[in-house]
Amino acid sequence: MLFAAGLSGWPILAAVIAFALLSGGEFDVLAYCVRRYFDMAVFGRVYGLAFSAFQLGAALGAGGLAWSLAATGSYRAGLLGMALSQLLALGTFARLGPYRHD
Repeated sequence: MLFAAGLSGWPILAAVIAFALLSGGEFDVLAYCVRRYFDMAVFGRVYGLAFSAFQLGAALGAGGLAWSLAATGSYRAGLLGMALSQLLALGTFARLGPYRHD
């Protein structure tokens, strides 16, 4: 949302640093969460589906940003769409509840 707002200076620098620190951690968190919520008997299938959804989102996000630039001359609409999708994912993740398996 900070990128879409067109801010500059320290807020954007902080956002870039936070993004850099979090990049790559999503795969570890994905495997950890799948293991906690599902049995090992279905881990491979569930992880494969979740990882596929993650990669599809990455592809659609990149394409969405390109479309946003071509259609509007700005990345703003695409960045706002990405922010909305992240808020929806956060809401879904927050509703998972306690772990089922240890």
